[in-house]
Amino acid sequence: MGNKRFKGLLLACLALALCLNALCLGALAEERMEVGIPVVAQGADCTVALQDAAGKEIQTIQLKAGENKLFTVLLDRLGSTEYTLRLKDADTDEMNYDSTVFNISLTLYNKEDGELGHVLVIHLPDTPKEKLETAKFVNIPKQTAVSIDPPVKKVVTGSPATSEAFTFVLRAVSNTAGLERMPMPRGSEAQQVTVQITGAGEKEFGPITFTRPGVYVYAVSEQRGSATGYTYDAAAYTVTATVTRGDGGLEETMTITRDGRAVDGITFTNAYTAPTATPTVKPTNDGGSSSSGRTGTSPRTGDVRNLALWIGVSVALLLLIVALVAYYLRTRRRDKR
Repeated sequence: MGNKRFKGLLLACLALALCLNALCLGALAEERMEVGIPVVAQGADCTVALQDAAGKEIQTIQLKAGENKLFTVLLDRLGSTEYTLRLKDADTDEMNYDSTVFNISLTLYNKEDGELGHVLVIHLPDTPKEKLETAKFVNIPKQTAVSIDPPVKKVVTGSPATSEAFTFVLRAVSNTAGLERMPMPRGSEAQQVTVQITGAGEKEFGPITFTRPGVYVYAVSEQRGSATGYTYDAAAYTVTATVTRGDGGLEETMTITRDGRAVDGITFTNAYTAPTATPTVKPTNDGGSSSSGRTGTSPRTGDVRNLALWIGVSVALLLLIVALVAYYLRTRRRDKR
């Protein structure tokens, strides 16, 4: 009889233990809940890490650019639990990854009907009262190319009747980026390019695009021509583009020098002077007769009066000479007697 009572008591205890265990497991099961934290990535694929309050990584998920996803967290106790969300990706030459840290607060509680409920709060550390709907990571591509395009200005002095075209040359000089062929505007040949400006005005050679850090040096000059009345500007300009890598990608700084001195721009001056007219000497005509081309007092063959005068003078001189000779001979005879 005692054994039967003992066995019955033992069975009752086992049944009670099983019931209590079932109740405990049920209670524990009711205190477990999975909660989704909404996250989104923009600009680039990235890896999101969930950390506990001590900074220990709990889990990670992969996000593609433009993808919305739920970061699933298992809550296994009533009350509040603090987490943080951040990206694990490090910046590269092409991409700046979002360094934002989101604070996550998850509270698990029992509703009046006995069901479990939760409260999710997403906020930034500096603005805890501003509740966010999602943890958004915005990744910004770095600027991988920069350009310069210095204009050339031509000034014309004087008052030319027509506008002449003048040619200006941009030539590659050197670079520290290790490039055999330097970046040049479109249409360049043999590492140089030209532009023409007709009359006074301004024009660009075209964009020069850089994709590597370095110092790039170019020379700008005027091509000497042969336009009548113009002088050509012999100025020599140097354009230097210094390309560096900053937080947002490549950055450029352009400087322009003339004969070693810094200037604001590239200006060439062409001076125009009107050619001096050469006067034409026309021969004069006396009495309407045509000129033989001789000058001075020489008589003209077509003037009869001048010819008679010359004949008369010649005859008078001849008669004078004859008279002098006769006088000389008579004097000698007289002396001999």
